[in-house]
Amino acid sequence: NLKAEYAVFGNYLSNDASDGVRLEPRLGLAWSPAEGQWLRAAVMRSSTDLSTPTLSPVSVVGLQPNAFDVAPEGRADTVALRWDAEWTDRFFTAAEFQHQDVRDMQIAVPLTAVPFTTSEGRIDRASLTGNLLLGHGFGLSSTIAYADSEEKGGSLPAGSSLPFIPEWAGQLALTYVNPANVQVSLAANYIGERIGSAGTGLGDYWTLDSKLTWEPLDKRMALELEAFNLLDEEFEVDAGVPAWGRSFKGTLKVRF
Repeated sequence: NLKAEYAVFGNYLSNDASDGVRLEPRLGLAWSPAEGQWLRAAVMRSSTDLSTPTLSPVSVVGLQPNAFDVAPEGRADTVALRWDAEWTDRFFTAAEFQHQDVRDMQIAVPLTAVPFTTSEGRIDRASLTGNLLLGHGFGLSSTIAYADSEEKGGSLPAGSSLPFIPEWAGQLALTYVNPANVQVSLAANYIGERIGSAGTGLGDYWTLDSKLTWEPLDKRMALELEAFNLLDEEFEVDAGVPAWGRSFKGTLKVRF
């Protein structure tokens, strides 16, 4: 019941800022102490996402680092712990903790092309997820997450949190899946208090979102319809920058 996995990813980057080979080692252990219980741990290094399609495994023992953008010379070192449990054939839980030290971090700033940058940052994030099968195609899922972050590069006053990373976040979602390859979900999403790009505080908010996916013709086509902020909640994505109101999006994909 003990399993170990390791991987090494290599990137070659050549630009004005850096030139050389980057190695990203990853090592993970997984142990099942009892039926329906899994404990996993991993140490991972990740850097610039080159967005190159690959068939190689991108995780070790089912763990992946929380994604953050970094500069070409940047990196993120992650220690991840996870406990998955199947309590019954209808109820599942997962508890996860990740500690990340990030170098040359970049965080997108809403409505601007210039990201927030810092030479060093720390993020500790813990989350608890529960999934319940209700029957007749319905399922209920919930997630709550707590994050503690620190900006260490001097871009903000000493002891400041990293911008746009909420202290608390959560989701409660109801999903329906039909054998005709139809899936419908309705989710209440919570984003807690956080700071903006200038270090000013941003208030918490709730949004109600929904999504419909239909994949006919042996899944050769995929139609997705999404609705965001159905209740037209007013909030800010940065200081003085109002967020989107009630919004809709449609996507059609054809697979050959």
